[in-house]
Amino acid sequence: MYMSLTEFPQVQALSFYQKLELLDEIWKSVSEDPSLLAVTQHEKDLLDQRWKGYLQSPESALTVDQFKQKLNTLRS
Repeated sequence: MYMSLTEFPQVQALSFYQKLELLDEIWKSVSEDPSLLAVTQHEKDLLDQRWKGYLQSPESALTVDQFKQKLNTLRS
């Protein structure tokens, strides 16, 4: 289920720091049960595959700036 900030005008009205505090509270509530944050075997395999690909061709990795630019392009 996807939620959008536009659905929560009270949250939108919070200051930057109030939003950070809320985010911290939300994170604490979801991290109370570490088993819910467990990485599946499929995810581990995918990470291993990507790491091997990087080791074979490190130049294929994006720099932080390249990543940010690509992300901003996708958001537009």
